[in-house]
Amino acid sequence: MTRSVSRLRAMTALSILAFVPGVAFAHGEDVLLYPAGTSLSLIAVLTLGIVCRIRGLGVMCSLAVAFAASLPPWFLPYDAIPAVMRNTGWGYFLIGFAPSVVAGGLVVFLFRRTSMRYFGK
Repeated sequence: MTRSVSRLRAMTALSILAFVPGVAFAHGEDVLLYPAGTSLSLIAVLTLGIVCRIRGLGVMCSLAVAFAASLPPWFLPYDAIPAVMRNTGWGYFLIGFAPSVVAGGLVVFLFRRTSMRYFGK
């Protein structure tokens, strides 16, 4: 029984490795630039939400959407990223930063627009 459980755990760990993104095969600081771009975009969206005086639910939704927008590039094939962005480390930073800021900023804008319409703020 324990043998099958340990084998199941090993197979589960190996199957998770199938989802390793192409970004993870970069070397040096390139590996850190994608998560750094995502983290900085979340900070930017949080700051934007606070400056625009969005209430708690709006800030939470904008952060969730910003984080969700950074997930699809993890599953892109390596060749789907343009060579210019693959060969420079800052390309990985932009891939993590740009979609998150755009999606989170759009949610902040929509929450702000809705609160102005209904609450007159």
